[in-house]
Formats: sequence, C-alpha cells, structure tokens
Amino acid sequence: MKKHYTNRTSIVALFLAVLSSMSINVEAKGWMNREDKKVFNAAFKMAQNTDNLHAIALFRKLYEKNPNDIDVAYNLGLCYMNGSLNPDSAMFFLNIVNDLDEGEWHEGRTDLKLAMARIHQLKYEFDEALDLYREIQTHDTTGYAAKRLAYERNVCSTAQDLLSMPVMLKTKLVAGDVNSEYNDYRPIVSADMQTLIFTSRRKDVLENSPYDDGQYEEKLYIVKRDGYGDWGSANRLNVLSKRGAQETAVSISEELGELYLCSEGDIYISRRDSATGNWLPAQPIGEPINTKSEERFASISPDGQQLLFSSNREGGMGGFDIYRSFRLPNGHWGEPRNVGPEINSEYDEDSPVFHPTQPLLYFSSAGHNTMGGMDIFYSQINEEDSSFVGAMNIGYPINTPDDDLYFIPTSKQNIAYYSSIKWNNSNTGYNIYEVEYDEPEVNRLVLIEGKVVAANPVDVRITARVDGNIVGTYLANERTGSFVMLLDDDQNYEIYAEAYGEVQKRQINLEKGAGYNLTGEKRTIEPFVFHNSGGFSMKTSIERENFASENFQSTLPTGRFTVQILSMKRPVSLSSLPLESHEVYEISYKNGWYVYAYGSYEHINEARSACKYVHNNTKFADSFIRNSKQYKRYTK
Repeated sequence: MKKHYTNRTSIVALFLAVLSSMSINVEAKGWMNREDKKVFNAAFKMAQNTDNLHAIALFRKLYEKNPNDIDVAYNLGLCYMNGSLNPDSAMFFLNIVNDLDEGEWHEGRTDLKLAMARIHQLKYEFDEALDLYREIQTHDTTGYAAKRLAYERNVCSTAQDLLSMPVMLKTKLVAGDVNSEYNDYRPIVSADMQTLIFTSRRKDVLENSPYDDGQYEEKLYIVKRDGYGDWGSANRLNVLSKRGAQETAVSISEELGELYLCSEGDIYISRRDSATGNWLPAQPIGEPINTKSEERFASISPDGQQLLFSSNREGGMGGFDIYRSFRLPNGHWGEPRNVGPEINSEYDEDSPVFHPTQPLLYFSSAGHNTMGGMDIFYSQINEEDSSFVGAMNIGYPINTPDDDLYFIPTSKQNIAYYSSIKWNNSNTGYNIYEVEYDEPEVNRLVLIEGKVVAANPVDVRITARVDGNIVGTYLANERTGSFVMLLDDDQNYEIYAEAYGEVQKRQINLEKGAGYNLTGEKRTIEPFVFHNSGGFSMKTSIERENFASENFQSTLPTGRFTVQILSMKRPVSLSSLPLESHEVYEISYKNGWYVYAYGSYEHINEARSACKYVHNNTKFADSFIRNSKQYKRYTK
C-alpha cells in the first residue's frame, strides 16, 4: 500500500509545483477530539486555497498539542514554503517529518525530499539540493519523479552559473504608496516616467471581506510623482464597469491612447478621452484574441501594430504560450499565431513586453535555462521579419530561485521595473522593484549567431569566456542546432563548445560601439562540428574488462589538489592523449557519472602548472583545479 502524508498545496503548475496532490482525503487523527478535527479540516482547506498565513495559525495550535503528528508538521512545512514566508521554518517542520517517517521508501517520502530540496534551492543551497535529488534518484526505482529530477538538476546548474556572474545593477523596492502588505505587481510606467499604473490586492475602502488566500480583489491603482520626484499617493483607477471583477493593467500605448487590461481570463482595452485625458470604460478586445481559454498579459508594440499575449489555448507547446497578432488595415487584430520554440517551451511562458525604444522582447518562462520558478528572459527582434532570436536569461540578481515576472523596461535605458517574490523582504507575496543599471547595458550588446552540428545538439556545452572566466553558458536548439549569444562590446571573447570529450574554440573580438541596436550588425561564428570523437572514445564492455591495461588510478587523489579534465555519463578511453595514464584518476560518482582528474598535488602552484600543461597539450581547454576532498561526497 502506498504511504503518504495528508496534503497539501501546490505553488505553480505542472511539476514546478513542489508537490502534486497525492491524497486529498483528510484522515481522522486518533488523538484529536471533535474540535481538533474541525481545526485540522479548516486549516487544510485554507492551505488548498493558498491562504497559508491563516492555515499556519491553525496548524500551529494542533502542533503545540502534538508535535509528533506527521501530517500536522508536514502541512506546516508546506505552508511556510508555498507562501514564501520563511524557508528556515519550512525546513524545520519538514525535518520533523523526515525524522518521524520510518520504514521502506515510498512515494510520499519522494515528495517530502522534493520539497526539502526545493527549500534548499530557495535558500541558494544548490549543492544540498543536488544531494537530495541524487538520493531520490537512488530510491525512485519506478521513475515516479524522473522528469522532475532532470528538470531540477538543470535548474540548480543554471543557478550556480548565474550566481557566479551576477549582473551589475541595483535593485530596490519602489518607495512611496506603491508596495503594501498585500500583493503588488504588473507595473506600467509612462514614457515620461511620471506616472505609474499597477495592480494591487490591497484592501479597498469599499471592501470588507478578503478572499480565501487573505488577499482582496485585483484592482488598478495609479500614482504620480510629486514635485520632489517621489511617488505620491496611489488612487484607484476605475475603467471596468463590472463590479467585483478582477482587473489588472498590462500595457499602454500612449501614442494611440490605449490601455490594455486583463480581467477574468479576457483582454480589454480602455481608450483615453482626448478632451479630458481620462481613461474611458474598458471593452473586451473580442475575437480572435479572446477565446474560451484564458488570455492574459497583452503587450502592444511601440508602433501599435503588434500585440503579444499569453494564453493556454489548445494547440500550444505546453501550459501558457506567447502568441502574436498583427493589426489589420481596418484596425482590427488578425488571427494570433504561436511565436514558436525560440520563445515558448513545454512549460509556462508569460508577461511578454516590448522594449519601448529597442528591438527587444522581455518575457518570463519556467522553461529554457531558468534558475527556479519563472525567470525573466529577453530576445532580440529581427526588424526585417519581426522574428525572435534566442531566449537569454536576464541574470541574477533580477532573477531568483523563486518566481520573477512582469519585467517592464522604460524609455530611460538604464531603468526598469518588475515584480518578484523574495524571501528577504519584510512583506510577503509580490512586490514591485526598480532596477537601475550601472550603464545602459542594452546599448552594448552584440548579437552572435552560431550553429552546432552534432548527433544531438543539446549535448554540446557552449561557453563564452573572457580571460579564461566564463561570462555566459548557452544551449543549442535541439532541432536546428542554432544558438545565439548577446555579448557586451569592447571585449575579446573565446567561445568554447564541448561534447563527447572534444573541445572546440573560436575567437571573436568585439570593438566598442558594436552594439546591434546602434549599428544593426550581427556576427556569425564558424559552426562547431562534432563527430563523436576527439582524442578519446567510449569504452566498450570488452574494453571495460581490460580496464587495467590503461592503468588508471582507481583511488581518489591523495594530495590536496588535482586537475579535473572531464566528466561523462559513460567511461572513456584517454589512451591517445599525451597524459601518463598512471597519473589519471577515474572517479565513479554515486549518480553513475565518471569523472577524470589528472595528477595529485600538495601545493596550488603545482596544480596550476599541471592545469596549464593540460590546457596547452590536450583539447580539454576548460580543465580546472579542484580540491581533492570534494570528491568524497560524490563517490561510492
């Protein structure tokens, strides 16, 4: 019989939600009296409705009576996690469940470990999360969580890469009467940056009862700067005639006098009264944009001729996809088309936004190379055919392991606004942030196009480096092998592509002022072609039997340092490389991978010399020095 804990809430769709519901039946607890059971049932219902704050208060009462109840502790941990309230409290209660749960492994324990790993990610403890994912994989013999594990391992890897190269900018909470104790999000900024329209679920003077999640109805607010340049008092912006309807502003075309809104899964337009300057009551945009499915977050292009929006209509690539419609000569919108795999993935995409002055699209996605939850990406727009080129993660600290959406660039090139859930602010839920770049980064970006020719292009790891340091990691399109990079100008780059143990290198020098939006210039690099060879080959079963003939070291390096040269899913032969085999260590990881390291050294200078030798005499140009003790935690 399957064992599970009484459950539970989920945070986002699909397996981005840390947990899917395995049992929605609330089991009666033997120690509970009738009143306790009512409290448990009420708290459980609140948690299902994402009202985590009130659920925690009730579960806490039960926990104080019986701290050894596994279901109470489990739900407390999930409420703290799903409400983005306190990761330490979440982990405290899930550790209690972990200690209480005994016996054979079961799917409920898989879900518990997934939740614990997710909390580690939210706390930026990615090594600990990866350890838990490896533990789950060891026990998950049915493949119950296989897809989830592959996804989350990639998330951890991306997060570690992005954390190692943070974006140079400042992020701060928007001051004034904008952020509240409730959710505040979806900012829209006027061209002169003197007016801000945003959505809030704060308590309104006419409302008395909150929703089940403790928040109030989505309503629009407008705030203007005062004479000192600060944001003043926020006032309701009433443009929907439907009383009690949820409403959120998503885009504005000041030139056309159009304000786009979303309400109850449909897109609306409010037009400005040319005489008074006030916004008139909004009307549905109608077909073919609105359908019986859910449409949300529309964005109008600067010239007013394109409309982007997200929808979960049939025929998409998975979850919510981004669609585009062109304005017809009669002023109506044409049939929407899915913008395709450059932007959309099998997971959710949302909040597409045109840059007001540059050929760029910003959007949020749970796919591509996200560092967790929804991340903000950007893509260049080809002005010749309006196609989108690539999906580039905007980087940390704008993106976090939690949800990051609604990135709104402004006419001032080094200022943007966005909404995010962050653990480290004093309020809960979404808040609106202002991003200030040290310089207008978009002016310095150069588009680099490339292609990978290989049996499976996604096996190829592409990195851009400056002075040996990685400044970007990229993935080729699975079908076409094409990839794009947006790199800063005034730098000399080395582009590496690594696959099947072979490393290929390209050099590209970008002069100052080569930004694509200034010159319209694109750069193309020579294709990377892989034939599944490059100084070594996969070992056959016969070769494995004769493994001793290569004389690899089967123990770990004894010195403090070594040079890691390769990691592969299958063992390989390095016999053709100019390395003494008795100085090469083959290290078997618990997860089935094989790692190859060269040499064993007590002093860092010795390791540096060895690393330089490997760089100069083999194709392993991204070999690196590693502390030998680190291997112990991964080996059998």
